[in-house]
Amino acid sequence: MLVLETVVRIRREYAGGKAIKAIARDLHVSRKVIRKAIRAPEGAFDYRRKVQPLPRIGPFQDRLDVLLEENELRGRRDRLRMTRIHDLLVREGFEGSYDAVRRYAARWKVERRRDFGDGTTAFIPMLFQSGEAYQFDWSHEDVEIAGKPMRVKVAHMRLCASRAVYVRAYADRIVVRCGDDADRRFVRVLAAVLTDGLELVEAAVREALATGTASDDLILNILARRREPPRPLTIVTSEDNPLRHPPIADCARYDQLKNFHAAA
Repeated sequence: MLVLETVVRIRREYAGGKAIKAIARDLHVSRKVIRKAIRAPEGAFDYRRKVQPLPRIGPFQDRLDVLLEENELRGRRDRLRMTRIHDLLVREGFEGSYDAVRRYAARWKVERRRDFGDGTTAFIPMLFQSGEAYQFDWSHEDVEIAGKPMRVKVAHMRLCASRAVYVRAYADRIVVRCGDDADRRFVRVLAAVLTDGLELVEAAVREALATGTASDDLILNILARRREPPRPLTIVTSEDNPLRHPPIADCARYDQLKNFHAAA
């Protein structure tokens, strides 16, 4: 479709003495269309192709639609490239070029995005299982403790299942200093609540704070050690059954055996 602005530009450049070949090169329009736009008596000039010919893809259009649909359902890392889809069509007798397949696939994606929402029902879950998801954020609050004003860092966590709010304030002396990614590290610790439970995570945090080097890696290591199975019990020998002849190393006998094997 050639819009009015393009027609006006063509006529302006042609009236200024610019050659038709140069206009076609700059505007990426064929010289035939430029001549028709210059000679058209009307101010506007429209051209729309009513039928899109597909001389090569036509017999394979249904097969190509199936390949594109299957490729769209695959994971991003498992999707086939257009060159691979073209090779599959060639094996089935397709004689067209790769560019024809690529242009058709581009139009197919545009039409798919345009009609994707037509007749489609969207579902947004509003109910969650216990411990399935939560929301988290930090805040700074100015409070007065023991008559002294101070600023504390407060962690807010809302459970999506029960909408219950879990809030805990930390003084500056026990806040874990992790740099700019402190929130991300703290969320790693909170995520362990989903697998280990709140009581075990709090116990691991207290144990890490007692060491004086509290970090998310240390807390997660403590939780991992507690999840390990207990070590098997060692064999305990009763004191009533001591060895009558304790083992004694006989070096002379060892030297005799060594010389015997060397002589052999």
